[in-house]
Amino acid sequence: MDLTHTRIENGTTTLITTRAALDEINAGQMDKAVKRTIRSMAAARSSADIEYRDGRKVRIRPATVEEIAEHTTPAKFQPGQRIVVGNGTVQTVVKVADRIGSEPQRVEVEGSLQWLADDCEPAPALEYRTLKGAKVGDVITLWQRGDKKGPVGEPITITITGTRSGWDARYPSGREGFLGGTGSKYWVVA
Repeated sequence: MDLTHTRIENGTTTLITTRAALDEINAGQMDKAVKRTIRSMAAARSSADIEYRDGRKVRIRPATVEEIAEHTTPAKFQPGQRIVVGNGTVQTVVKVADRIGSEPQRVEVEGSLQWLADDCEPAPALEYRTLKGAKVGDVITLWQRGDKKGPVGEPITITITGTRSGWDARYPSGREGFLGGTGSKYWVVA
């Protein structure tokens, strides 16, 4: 939505589209039913000062760059970005709704679910790599399943317990076992 005009009604400022501004001005000048509700009106181009009979005073004018920046907030997230949503799961952003005024910004994720942007945060950066450089005692968050396209399932946090011909790890359940060979690749939280 292209918010380019300011509508000030009795001191309350609202950003509106050019179409909405011109529609209100045109209605005040041309529509007989609306003209009857107006006490006085002065208009030029896309600006107008309108005083209605019920006491409302409306001023419509093009918005300044500062007013547009103040009333609209750029999207916190971008489509395709991985985020951690309110319930703690990692989802991919499909669409971000524009925030207008004090309305909370909403983020739509896969499955057409919507979350408030304030309840979400960027997901940690991921790398598809081997565990080269890991030492005994290192705690690593990774996905055991996945391919070059991305991780599958939920991440686990493991502790490296040994490095015989591969990686030995202690799993969240307390079980220790073989994680994989030294050449195995995992999606790892960077």
